[in-house]
Amino acid sequence: MFTTTVTQEEKFCLEKGREALEAFKEIDISPDLYRKIESMKFDDFKNEKDTDIKNVRDAIYKLVSYCDKNAADKARLNEYNDKRTVAKTGIRQNAWVVQLLKWKQDEDSAKDSIKNIISYLMNPKENFPIVSEAHKALMSKYYLQKEYDKTSFNTELKSYMGSFVDKCKCDENDTYAMMLYAYDEEHKWNTLPHIEGLWTRDSTNWQDNLIEEMGNGYAVGWHHLFPSGWFEKKVQYLLMQLLDENGSFPIYYVTNNKAVYKATVCDMADEKTYDKKVAEWKAKNPVWFYDKFKNYVDENKKAKVVFLMSKFIKLKEEEQFTYDLFEEYYKSASRQNMVAYKRILNEKDKVMNEDINRIVKLLKMKKNIILQGAPGTGKTYTTAAIAVKVIDQTYNISSREELMSEYQKYKDENRICFVTFHQAMEYEAFVEGMRAEITKNDDVVYKYCPGIFKKICLSAENDLSNNYILIIDEINRGNVSKIFGELITLLEADKRWNGKDDKYESVTLPSQDKFKVPDNLYIIGTMNTTDRSVGTIDYAIRRRFAFVTLHSDETVVKEYSKADKAVKLFKDVNEYINKYKADDDFEDLMVGHSYFLAKDNDELSMKLEYEIIPLLEDYRKDGLLNITKEKAKEDYEKWRNILNQ
Repeated sequence: MFTTTVTQEEKFCLEKGREALEAFKEIDISPDLYRKIESMKFDDFKNEKDTDIKNVRDAIYKLVSYCDKNAADKARLNEYNDKRTVAKTGIRQNAWVVQLLKWKQDEDSAKDSIKNIISYLMNPKENFPIVSEAHKALMSKYYLQKEYDKTSFNTELKSYMGSFVDKCKCDENDTYAMMLYAYDEEHKWNTLPHIEGLWTRDSTNWQDNLIEEMGNGYAVGWHHLFPSGWFEKKVQYLLMQLLDENGSFPIYYVTNNKAVYKATVCDMADEKTYDKKVAEWKAKNPVWFYDKFKNYVDENKKAKVVFLMSKFIKLKEEEQFTYDLFEEYYKSASRQNMVAYKRILNEKDKVMNEDINRIVKLLKMKKNIILQGAPGTGKTYTTAAIAVKVIDQTYNISSREELMSEYQKYKDENRICFVTFHQAMEYEAFVEGMRAEITKNDDVVYKYCPGIFKKICLSAENDLSNNYILIIDEINRGNVSKIFGELITLLEADKRWNGKDDKYESVTLPSQDKFKVPDNLYIIGTMNTTDRSVGTIDYAIRRRFAFVTLHSDETVVKEYSKADKAVKLFKDVNEYINKYKADDDFEDLMVGHSYFLAKDNDELSMKLEYEIIPLLEDYRKDGLLNITKEKAKEDYEKWRNILNQ
């Protein structure tokens, strides 16, 4: 989204996009030209020199540069300085071409996502720049408290949000401002899981025959077994959204525990919907096609669902992967079922999930842990992952955005509480303290008020069926023994109250309340091991916490940083620290991997200049690195030159 304040814009914020739409509408595309373009492969269309085709391509690309944040050639074609667009759609460039051409020939034939964007550009006062029909349905339930009605949604949502979203100087921008507000709250309303496709086990040896017969054309595949109610409901809906927004979704076929074949599905149908699609499918002349749904059978199985496939390939040996890298939407009860997956993990993701599961198991046993490590080793991210996993045991780490959305959701529900310890933190703020209040008669009375820890303990005590998390950031910056006071004894796992028996410990607070720590409350602390300016954790605290050390990890930089010089800089910086560290036993100075995660070398240069070098300078000034100021400057300049090459 663009950074200009929408409310202050004097005219429609995407006027250039509307102009590009009008220019596209004016282009004359004859039926012969349409058929010629439709029959072309996308790579040929991109490079075609024919004037008529080039004019169509240029008009489409120009329009898309204002519609989609990920549009091809947006940097060149989008004339706004901030490169503003209607949305981040997830629609591929080839799908844009196909759908816009369909819309040009027959507006009703285009997918809803395309029609939603065009409707917005044509009439922004009455339409929202919301691409996904699934998102509209979710917003309708959350904001309007009703099922999605396509005919009234825009009017009703605009009326609802108009009461609390600021009006814009240009009324054509009101719906854009409202859309920005809604997506700021996406973690509240977007409860549908994200899926990428399907996978299934199949070793019946039909795939190679299909590849040979299919060639570069189309084919129809089918499957006989789905969990009860699965296809007709949520996953069907999610798959149809993938078809609407992306134009396709993949199916992976697993043989001998490895994904070996991949189908690209461009449409699907069940017995109820097949007749409506059969003519369109037949026109593509697919192999293994039947006019009647009932004909998709073999000796003892019959189809529950059929797929129109535009591509079917055998993965190269180096592209094949084990099935446990699928992050499943649900666990299939049958080895034969098709399973929806949320994403395909890489090996690092798999290891991370295994590490998180191991730490969660430790936390469940000990009840209290402290994550310790140097700056940038992922303590904050790992804390969020552990907290979400403890609350939802079925959750696997996905994208950072999804994880933090889940984390925020549980914070909003008060099942995760976050507090930062500091030198001024006291027992009264954390457990219980007295506060003066003035009565109606202007008398001053003193009342005991619950602190952060007491509040979450009471919440957990009243909801024993769910888990609660208290996160204490920078735990070693506070006087932990003083802050917890007499409650430190109650933290031990065998002294917790489980709601079932009397084998627990309690204390009497200053308010004379009898206080206990419930069994379903878990404490996660974080500690920066390079900070020697604060006190250490004493033995009484250490005995009640398990300590997990997070290390700086080069593989994270390799896997996730988009800057091609990030790995080299990571190695150089940490070799520098290892060479000049003043304490041979002090391994916690290594600069964490998060300092090197950047979208490009320009961002990495900024991180070097304003994050990494200042940190190293602090190390040097504190005597943790044994190097002169002049020599350090030479190394800093060498790193700057590496990034500027």
